[in-house]
Amino acid sequence: MPKGMKSIVLLFWSLCTVAAVAQENWQTTVDSWMKDPALQHASVGFKIQEIKTGKVWAAHESGQAVIPASVQKLVTTSVALDYLGESRTFQTRLQFSSSAISDGHLDGDVVLLGGGDPSLGSQYHKPLDEAVQSWIKVLKDKGVTHVDGSIIARNSLFEPYTVPRTWIWEDMGNYYGAGASGVIVHDNMYKIHFRSPAEIGALTEVVKTEPEIPGLQLQNRVVSAKGNRDNAYVFGAPGQYNPTIEGSIPANRSDFPIKAAMPNPGLFLAQYFQTKAEEAGIQIEGEPQMENTEGEKKAEDVFKLKGLSVGQLIYHTNRKSVNLFAESLLQQLGLKRAGFGSTKLGIQALEHYYDSVGISRAGVHWEDGSGLSHFNTTTADFLVDVLQFNSRQSWFGVFKHSLPVAGRSGTLKSMFRGTPAMDRIWAKSGSMTRVRCYAGYLQTADGKEYAFALLVNNYECTSSQMKQKIEKLLVEIVGD
Repeated sequence: MPKGMKSIVLLFWSLCTVAAVAQENWQTTVDSWMKDPALQHASVGFKIQEIKTGKVWAAHESGQAVIPASVQKLVTTSVALDYLGESRTFQTRLQFSSSAISDGHLDGDVVLLGGGDPSLGSQYHKPLDEAVQSWIKVLKDKGVTHVDGSIIARNSLFEPYTVPRTWIWEDMGNYYGAGASGVIVHDNMYKIHFRSPAEIGALTEVVKTEPEIPGLQLQNRVVSAKGNRDNAYVFGAPGQYNPTIEGSIPANRSDFPIKAAMPNPGLFLAQYFQTKAEEAGIQIEGEPQMENTEGEKKAEDVFKLKGLSVGQLIYHTNRKSVNLFAESLLQQLGLKRAGFGSTKLGIQALEHYYDSVGISRAGVHWEDGSGLSHFNTTTADFLVDVLQFNSRQSWFGVFKHSLPVAGRSGTLKSMFRGTPAMDRIWAKSGSMTRVRCYAGYLQTADGKEYAFALLVNNYECTSSQMKQKIEKLLVEIVGD
């Protein structure tokens, strides 16, 4: 063998040996990390497994059941990709309850049948006005200038608008605590604009809501405070039009918006459509309505409005951690498997799926699709099994592309910058009070890829400090 070639071979084997030694030391690294005083009373589950060989290189209590927070979205989006298909779209159907149109009069109702499309009027898709104008155009093209009935938003294929039963009171009135149903609009969210006085502790003023919600009566208890943080919370349940807002916002602001969950998205859609139709010269005789049943009068399709595809919804769900999209996808799983969209049936679809592919659900319990419930539990074993399984599927590229990238995008954008882990970790994060979790894929310097899950509950430090500790561990594992 030529001398130069021999040197290259020796260098190659030297690098491989170094990498192997580094991998063998991962367990020691994890064991040392666990001695941090902040983890003394914590529940921690960790596992890292090489994708190609299936070898587990390090683990700690990987079978322990812990709260996953938004890491739960990995489960929901994985099953949605396989069971629903990447290109599947959901539709909102414009229907007429009568085909009789005489002298511009539609002798019946205009129905908006919700198909569980969470992207209707969403900030991640097209403005609501674009959808509404397309419906108005249909009416005008049909020669309708007067609707003798009503505008009805119908939610007959899904459970009535609500939230999963184990969500807490502090979450459900806020934008991230908006529930899903057949009729979803504007991310089921509205903004509340405040004006705050300069005096610390003084009561703020609600200037407006955007969009305007008819019948809404806000009970404002928000005060001015030092700093720049939004510490205002909306307390209100689905269907409740007099929510209470408590907490604080920065002092001396002329316009400070916060986001809240709509009390009745379906009714709002009907009201908004009617307002815009009347502005366009179409008279509506009846009052806008929301129905959760088929209704006495059958309606026929006249126009179908498609939303984002499943692949696109999953991208936003994982990159931006959109709870509403995850809950909607969960209900769609229930609709496809059992003929009705609900949280309960969606969870049953998840259970059936993982049982059918042979992945053990020991220690795993689900209450929702997004991870907002504190009653969800999972294990590092389960998540790594799911990630390993996903890596062998035809849709894996779509799934991996949806995950935030270290130092680049989503919830990992501010992490790992300027470290060897930048661009080498693709993972979903999950956080709530005393919960910090990460699960996904990482690539070491030698090009090998691994599935990992790191789940930490009940640590004794701040959330930002725990985030830094996790970042340091993962950087050490990725290596130089």
